[in-house]
Formats: sequence, structure tokens, C-alpha cells
Amino acid sequence: MSETSETPTEQPAETEQPLEAEEKTQHQVVALWLPQAARWTFAEEDGVTVTEEPEHAATASMVLLSTRVPGDRIGSIVGELQSVTDKPIVVVVHTGASETASKLLADGATTVVGEGNVAAAHALLGIRSYEESALESFAHQLSRESGSATGGDRDVNQAHLLGADALESRLMALTQTGVVPRLGFVRVSGFARSTRRLSMDAADLLRRRFSMQYQQACSTFDSQVYLIGDGEFAVVAETLNSAQLDELGGQLADITTAYSPDPQAPLAFSMGHAGPEAASDTATLREIAMRGVEFGELKAGPAVISAESLTRTLAAASELESIQGVTSSVEERLPYPMGHIERVISVCNDIAEFLGFGGRAAIRLRFAAELHLIGLATAPDELVEKLGQEATMTDPEFLTHPATGANMVRAAAGEEVASIIETQLAHWDGTGTPDGLGNQDLLVGARILHTAVRITQWSTVNGSVIEWPAPEAIERVVAGSETEFDPAIVEAVSGLWAT
Repeated sequence: MSETSETPTEQPAETEQPLEAEEKTQHQVVALWLPQAARWTFAEEDGVTVTEEPEHAATASMVLLSTRVPGDRIGSIVGELQSVTDKPIVVVVHTGASETASKLLADGATTVVGEGNVAAAHALLGIRSYEESALESFAHQLSRESGSATGGDRDVNQAHLLGADALESRLMALTQTGVVPRLGFVRVSGFARSTRRLSMDAADLLRRRFSMQYQQACSTFDSQVYLIGDGEFAVVAETLNSAQLDELGGQLADITTAYSPDPQAPLAFSMGHAGPEAASDTATLREIAMRGVEFGELKAGPAVISAESLTRTLAAASELESIQGVTSSVEERLPYPMGHIERVISVCNDIAEFLGFGGRAAIRLRFAAELHLIGLATAPDELVEKLGQEATMTDPEFLTHPATGANMVRAAAGEEVASIIETQLAHWDGTGTPDGLGNQDLLVGARILHTAVRITQWSTVNGSVIEWPAPEAIERVVAGSETEFDPAIVEAVSGLWAT
């Protein structure tokens, strides 16, 4: 009886545990100069309360600091907050304010998120996983630089569609009656290239069928399509919501893809749209929808961009500009010839390609390589000036910069990019920083980055690049196989540059 009587007394402690876990999910967040819509978005998550009172910063789980901060406070606000809290100070950057965001990060703010993507900061509270919004924007940036973004001719001169004058008349009539429609713009590129093997009559027939298909699709959705330029269309719908126009856009994209006679030169489709939830006047709707078209053209395939997704895209672009701005300011202070970071990126790319390291993983590596010194933004000049000296590699103050940099980019660039930056000083044998982390516990990207940084450092003497890459640098990497460097990466380095 004594054994059975003791059993029930252990159960209440177990039933109390969920209550303790529930209490831990409560977070108070201080939001400074953040627009009301952004505050509401952030507070939608269960367990999060948002206050505008700065005096609560000392006890808050996080501070959201908008780049809408008054100009006379920009230089001092981060220091003021750091004097009362050691919790994350998240810069919320609005479009066009990347310079201010860069300044706040350089002053010691923890990280940055876009105003249209403010909910990404929930990851810092452990509520959701880290996103890669800035990585998406970076990937699009690479596409533009490599010339792979959609471009070319737009000469889809469909017959039988109402034109630009009819569109303006329709919009004017709607404005006079107080109706705010949903307005979409479509851009189709590449028709001349795609039809270059067809006869003139066959290409003209294809245009007419293309026109008919667009009209039929739009009429099914109770909307009207207009031809407003070479390969440019407008869609006006009075009754559709955003999801319905997304669906219509998907059908128009399918039609466009189906009418590409040359699979080697497909038609490119981009659509942007906005409705009354985004603006109350047609001029603003037109501007938002056209911005959506422009952003859609940066994507690899057919794209339909709503006002909501455009807001997130703009937020990601602002995040990217902000962190790249910090990196640029750091590079200007480096004791290396200009182009140091580009040389690190170049070595990373060469090694990654040699190892067959491609796709998304290669983009993350390149992004991490570009941002790997961002944590030095808060370092004093006297430390930065000593970079490249072997003694600096063990300086306790220097060893903190990877973790600082990882924190700066984690909310915008994602966990993997942040991890590559954070472990860039780790060695294969477990020495280096963080202490004990090595071998297969290190991301491949971190191992490649560390090797690339060392090759770049050892190819620079007294502020000058002696040879690219210097044979001595390659020899030192080979000598460090299985201690400082991953043997597989050393083998790649030997295959690329050993003589």
C-alpha cells in the first residue's frame, strides 16, 4: 500500500510543466517609431505584446528600432538602448532608408529586417524559424549582374484587344463613380526571338490566337484585358480579390508558356497587381502594379506579384541594401587593397565549382563570403588596421567579430548564411573559434570560406597583392591539411592552383 500511495503524489508536478512552458512564450517588445501597421503585424503572434514606451526597453525581450527615427537621434539612439538592455536591438528598415539602417548597425544594433517583413524578427524570440528574404534579393541581384534576368524584345502586337486610350477612359469612369478596381499589368518578352523560325503568316496567326486566349481567360474572371504597348497589357477587375487575380495571372502565364513555339527561346511572363487594400486611387495602384512587373522580371520563370508580395520583396531589397552598406563601410577601413572581399568571393566560387557545389548552397556561400567581415563594423580602427597579421587571428576582440556579424544578418539572410559567417575561424581539427567545433560539424560553406580567407590573406603582403593566388599561400594551405583545413578542400585547392 505504501508504494501505490506514493505514486499519485508525483503526478501534479508533471501536469504543471505545460503551464511553465506557456509562461515562457510571453514576450514584451518595445517598438520605436514603427508605423502602426507594422506594430500590428508583429503583435499578431500569440504571446507577443508591443509597446511604444521606451522606458520599457530595460525589461523587454527585444527592441524594434525603425529607420524612421528622427535625424537628430540617429547617432545616439543605439548607445542609449545598449545602456539599458542587452537584448536584441532590431533595425526595421523602410524602403529608401538603407543608409540609416547601415549606420544603426555600425553603431551596434543587432540585426536588420525590412519594414514589410517585420514578422521575420519573431525568429529572434524563438517563435519561428529564420527566413532568407535578403538571400532571395541577393540571388536576384546576381541574376541581374550575370545578365540572366529577363529582357529582350516585346512585340506581341495582338489584334482585337482594346488599347491604352480605352484603359484610360475606363479608369477615369471608375474614379468618377468612386469605384477602386483591382488593376494588373502584364509584360511578355521574347516574342520575336521565339517566332524567328516561323513564317510571317504563321507568326501573325500565333499572335491572334494568343490574343483570343487572353481575352477568354479574362472574361472567365469577369475582367477586361487591354493591349497598352508592345507585349504590355493591363487587366481591370472590379470584383476580384487578390487571390483571384493571382489565379488569373497563373492562367495567363500558362497561356504565355504554351504559345512559345521555340522551347529554346520561351516567352517570358511577368504580372503585377494591386487593389483597394493597397491604395484608394488608380494612380497609386498603377505605380504599385508596375513595380510588381519589374520585380517579377527578376525571377527565373513566370511571375505574378501581388501588392502584398511586392511589399515583402521591397523589404528584402531594403534588408540587402542595408547589410551590403555596412560591408562596404568595413571594406573601406581594411588594410588590404580594394577588392579584398571580391577576391575572397572569387576563391570561394572557384573551390565550390571544383567540388560541384552549386545551386542554392553556392548562393548562400557567396552571400556569406560577401558579408563575412560585417561584424567588424563595430570594431575600433586600431584592430581593423592589424588585420592580416597572424597575431591578430588570436586577439580576443578580433575573435568576436564572426558572432557579431552572424547576429547582424541572421534574421534577414537565414540560419545557414549566419552559421557560415559565425564559424569562419574554426579549424578542421577542432581548434580555432568556436573552440572544439571542427570536422564534419562545420558546414562545408564555412570550411570553404575559411580556406578562401586564408589564401587571400597570405597572397597579400604589406598592403599589396604579391601574386594571385600566391604560390606560398597555396603551399601553406596544403601544409595545413587535416589540421587547419579540410583535406577535401585542400585537394581542390591543389587541383586548381598547385604547380
